[in-house]
Order: sequence, then structure tokens, then C-alpha cells
Amino acid sequence: MQQSIVKLLLFYGMAVFYGILVVFNLFIRMIKNPLKAIQSKERNIPPKCLSHPEVGTHSYITVNSVKIHYVEAGDRSKPMMLFVHGFPEFWYSWRHQIKEFSKDYWCVALDMKGYGDSDKPKGTTPYGLLTLVEDLRQFIEKIDHNGCILVGHDWGGAVCWVLLDNYPHLVDKYIIMNAPHYKVYGKLYATNDTQRRMAWYVNFFQLPYLPELSLRFGDFEFFDTLFRQFGTPEDVEAYKYTFSQPGALTSPLNYYRNIPFNKIEKQPVLNDSHPQGLFLFGSDDMYIVKDSVQMTATVVPNLTTKLVDNVGHFIHQEIPNEVNEIMRTFLKE
Repeated sequence: MQQSIVKLLLFYGMAVFYGILVVFNLFIRMIKNPLKAIQSKERNIPPKCLSHPEVGTHSYITVNSVKIHYVEAGDRSKPMMLFVHGFPEFWYSWRHQIKEFSKDYWCVALDMKGYGDSDKPKGTTPYGLLTLVEDLRQFIEKIDHNGCILVGHDWGGAVCWVLLDNYPHLVDKYIIMNAPHYKVYGKLYATNDTQRRMAWYVNFFQLPYLPELSLRFGDFEFFDTLFRQFGTPEDVEAYKYTFSQPGALTSPLNYYRNIPFNKIEKQPVLNDSHPQGLFLFGSDDMYIVKDSVQMTATVVPNLTTKLVDNVGHFIHQEIPNEVNEIMRTFLKE
């Protein structure tokens, strides 16, 4: 008990430390360019790319007492391919995969709870990992499809891993990108100094208000930094519009704020009934060490791993054509 308290104090102590560094950085940037620091564009009308017919039609469903928004494309009679996004993304991050795979699958990309047009419950409790898994389980069962191809990235991948361990019968095959198995990530964070440094933002996001302020700084230039190299100006504007809406930053950050309270107990032993999966990882990920690939392969059966060089964390957006081809090859096996 005492050891747990010490770990928690150290965890929040690092949050304060990184908060001080961020405040100093924001102050320097404000001094250099005060006009840019305070600028903020009002966004009331969504960019046209979010409603373009080729990325699908918009629908809603209630699961676990929460309204979930999703976009679907393709023939409902075909196998379902379900896309689960990470942070700081929403359904639109799968646009390249929806366009490609809707020819052969019924593609469904949801806004996870707290994101986009889905409900945004207040507080951190609704964003516990097991609660998010229950959201996803009910979504799959209510959509009434016999099994699915499950595709997850980042936080979406973390949720998918727990779903797979508990409800493998809901999934035919799966593809997870740049999100190691939760047992692997927990071990890396506890023992690997490089991983702890790379995950500095996990500590920082524990703070109230300041993370939201830093992400809004300079009219959400955070999204310019993340996505401008592999997205069009309209793509970047889609992110800025989505995350500028009321509560649209706080709810996703609450995923992180609930991390110290996540408890995953009584996990079933993984066995040969675990569906066949692919773990795809961009080697230049700035947030997760690539050692996580081999480590995940040792704890998950029936898993194929592929490390792609010279690409980062958002692999499905950075090199969509190559990723789509890798996915097709795996699904044909």
C-alpha cells in the first residue's frame, strides 16, 4: 500500500514538473509572437471534407447509456471492418482506409466516447479502460454483425487489446497500429527510462486546465505540428474544428486522467482461440519505443508483427497506401 502511494506521488510530481516546463515554453513563445499566441478563429461550420459522400454516411447508436456517432460506408451485407481511433483523432483519421476498404467490406469508423459528435460525459470515471471496452463490446453487438475485422490505433488499440482478451469471439481478425499490448506498455513504463521520457505527456495531461490551454495555444497550432506534413490544409482544419467544440479537449484528456485508477483484473489466459492479428508499428514513433513490438509478440498468440521504417506514430495517415496494402496482404492470408 505504501509503495503504491509513493508511486502515485512520483507520478503526479512528474506532472507538476512537466507542467512547469510547458508554462515556461508557452511564455517564451508568447514573448516571441504575442499576436499569434492570442489568435483564435471561431469555428461554427464544419469543413466540407467531413460530410463528403466518399467517406461515408453519418449515424448514431446508444451503447452503455451513451450516444455514439459513427460513419459507415460500403455494403452492410459484407463483413464489417470496425475502425477505432486514438488521441488526438476522431473517425476522420481513418478516411484513407474507409475509401479503400469500403469496396470489399462494410466499413464503420466511430467517434469514441468523448470525441467528435459522440456524447462527452463529465469527469474521469466514464473514461476508465474497462468502461471503454464495454462501450465497444455493446457497439459491436448492437450493430448486429457476426464478428468483425477490428482495426485500432493508439488509445483505440489499447481498448481493442482488452476487448480481444475478454471477448475474442466478437472478432474474426484484427489489426492494431502503434499501440502495444497493455501489459507490455505497463511494463515498459515501469522499467524503461526511454519510454517514460517519451511518455512525458501522460504525466502532463494529469494536470487540470493547463493541458487544454496548451493545446489551444496559437489557434490549435498543435494540429499543424502533428498533421500538416501528411494532411491537406482542409484535413488540419477538420481537426481544429472538431476539437474546438465545447468539451472536445477535456473529454479526450480525461482518458489520460483516469490512467492511475485503471484496474484490469481477472484477465483470461490468452490461448490458441485468440483471433489472428497483425501488430503494425512505425519505427520512428516519438511516443512508444519500438522494443514494444517484439515484447507484444511474446504475450499475444497468433500475432504477426511488422515494423515499418521511416514512419511515425500516425502510420495509417502518414503512408496510407502502403498501410492499406499491408492490411490487404494480411487479410488475404
